[in-house]
Amino acid sequence: MLLGHFWKRWSREYVKESRKVEDIRNNWQNKRLRLSGKITVIKALAASHLVYVMSLLCTCSKSLRTTNDLLFKFLWDGKGTKLNGLK
Repeated sequence: MLLGHFWKRWSREYVKESRKVEDIRNNWQNKRLRLSGKITVIKALAASHLVYVMSLLCTCSKSLRTTNDLLFKFLWDGKGTKLNGLK
């Protein structure tokens, strides 16, 4: 019972924080940042919102994939990587 309540609360928190990350991405998407600037935005602003929530419980692979795709698209402008060996 307690774990179920905790899981629902975690899910709500994850959704809330992932929306914040999407807002951050949308705010910075139109700025002409270099790769290093985008990495700084991800590390300083976006990832910090999710680290706490994702560290509370074992995060499901769907949440990890969604978060990874969101940040990957921001980093590479939705065009795919410009480096060999990545996605």
